Amino acid sequence: MMAQSPEPRAKRLRACPQQEGNYLRAKKLLPLDKALLPFRRLKHVRFPDEVLALPHVLSQINTFLLSPKDAIMEAARAGDDDWLWELVESCSCVALDAIRVAAACGHFEAVEVLYHTDYCGYEGNLKDDKWEALKRATVAAIKGNHLDIVKFLLVKLVDPDPFSNRAHEVGQLFVEAAANGQLNVVEFMTGYKELKRHLEIHAREALPRAITAGQTLVVNFLLEKHEFPWNLRMGSKLQ
Repeated sequence: MMAQSPEPRAKRLRACPQQEGNYLRAKKLLPLDKALLPFRRLKHVRFPDEVLALPHVLSQINTFLLSPKDAIMEAARAGDDDWLWELVESCSCVALDAIRVAAACGHFEAVEVLYHTDYCGYEGNLKDDKWEALKRATVAAIKGNHLDIVKFLLVKLVDPDPFSNRAHEVGQLFVEAAANGQLNVVEFMTGYKELKRHLEIHAREALPRAITAGQTLVVNFLLEKHEFPWNLRMGSKLQ
């Protein structure tokens, strides 16, 4: 009796060399926790190794799982203006901190989109939470030396009353910029006439702070600004 030949095995589909290379690198270099490290929402999901080898696929899955508010934050961080417009026009949620994220990353257009969505029309009458959010965004822009964003946001913070708490906080932004040697910010703020009275009242320690910090360029600039009553006696207390 003739032995029956075994049935032929079904052929396994073989990944293309590039995919296989990605897969092997993922197996070797990207254990599960590392592969999903940038995607916290996916850390408890079990994916095939082939999917873990494709970060762009994981990124897309992660994006689909974002809440509207988180999506706005992500679009602000990425500076994706088109996506940001779609989000703010299609959902009613408010993500006040998104403007700080965009400002810190230097995304001017994203800052504009978020300002015109959440803040426009309230000039001079911003509620405390929105004013504080704008201030945080301005601080982030100052730290990042994004002068175009600083100019755009700072004028929104100016309070008509130079003796108000908000005026004081704006004055302190100037003091910190001087102490940190951010000459371009200092030049802009001293040249903005609506801020002159604010600085006269609330930023008198800017020069001694700059002196103490050794910010020579800022010191030389401020010494030429005779219209501002800098409190030089404070300098000895800061030594």
